[in-house]
Amino acid sequence: MKRWFQNLSQIEKLAFSLALLLILFAAIKAGYYTLKYGGTDLRADIVGTRAMLLNKSPYFFHWKAGDPETLLNPNDNGNTVNGVTAAPGVLHFYSLISWIKYPTLRIVWTGIQYLMMGSIFFLCFSRIKNFTGHVVYAFLITSIAFLASNLWLENIERGQKYVLYTFLICGVWKLLESKKKYINVLGGALLAFSIYCRPTFIVLAIPVLWIANRSAITGTFLCSLMLLLHTFFHLGEWKDYKRAMSIYVKIENVANVQTVRPAYPNIIEGSSNLRLYNSSFIIGGVRTFPSYSKPMSPVVIYIYAGIYALFVLASFVFLRTRIKTFSTQQAILFGFLLYILSEYFIPNNRGGYNPIQWVMAVIFILTGEARVGLNWLLIITGICFMLDFPFYFPGFHSIGELLLVISLIRHLRSSNLVSINSSKRTIIDG
Repeated sequence: MKRWFQNLSQIEKLAFSLALLLILFAAIKAGYYTLKYGGTDLRADIVGTRAMLLNKSPYFFHWKAGDPETLLNPNDNGNTVNGVTAAPGVLHFYSLISWIKYPTLRIVWTGIQYLMMGSIFFLCFSRIKNFTGHVVYAFLITSIAFLASNLWLENIERGQKYVLYTFLICGVWKLLESKKKYINVLGGALLAFSIYCRPTFIVLAIPVLWIANRSAITGTFLCSLMLLLHTFFHLGEWKDYKRAMSIYVKIENVANVQTVRPAYPNIIEGSSNLRLYNSSFIIGGVRTFPSYSKPMSPVVIYIYAGIYALFVLASFVFLRTRIKTFSTQQAILFGFLLYILSEYFIPNNRGGYNPIQWVMAVIFILTGEARVGLNWLLIITGICFMLDFPFYFPGFHSIGELLLVISLIRHLRSSNLVSINSSKRTIIDG
């Protein structure tokens, strides 16, 4: 490590040191947010998970006097739906830690978020043998954007789960890149589990399975069968999830179930901060296109679904000469493009914390270019716009994320890529 650092130029040493310093300062701030605020989104998901484990609906359960405080979410506003938007697959993942008392769980989840993000950075950068030159600056840019900005801190403050989704896909990429077939099987299985946690990942799987070998496809198939069996025995959860989503996007209009909210205690499960959240974050990405259409109706949904299908078709046509030679990494990036575009056409609000999902794609783009060029400019400008730097301007959030989309498309189309040892296609032949 010492010899590697000594081989860097003076300015590269400064850039790397600055990145670590900013990450450290952000970690201190993250610790402060974890202790000061209750993690409103995490609380909703954990309460939903606990309700599910007690055979109650995780999406329609509402606490009432006499229920245990472990099932109390003081931010439940009395609507028919209780605020839980995570798919049942995520809730079953949360069930591994939902037994922990909430004040401790709040800290544990922050630690897990850092562990997952750290793993993403390690896996994406460790594949590069020559960590010098533009790679150091790529590390600086991605560290600032995804580990030392309000984008990361809002994910921590709310206790969000979006870094989990990126971590899962990063794991799929790493496992499918292996030359060992049994590891490819695990990668395919993890892909199926990722879809179970985030159903829209099914579009991400299309180009990945397109180039996959028999081992990866077998893993996906076998794990899918097991998850379908799991779904059969928990079918009520998925039915409730489907109905809850239709209510959230106002396809189904229902009246509130509680005209008078019960009196909540000031201290809940040992915490007095469960209602607290930081309202100063002004960051974000693309506003979903259906959110401009009111009122929402099934016809509008079908129209946007048709437009998205045209986008998918256009993407395949636009990249038709490259898809057959895609590496695992490029297939993942193409899948991510299809996935992130799908989010723009889903009739639901995207929180300011959502663009954290770009971390792996941005690292791949910046380190995969043969030289600093237009994609770097697009990414840096896009990140600045999403983070309101140097100032806020209407529409900049959407423009900023769309610049990242353009850089991703350009990257996939480019043949001027860095030759990185681990980016070779390894899952073609079975």
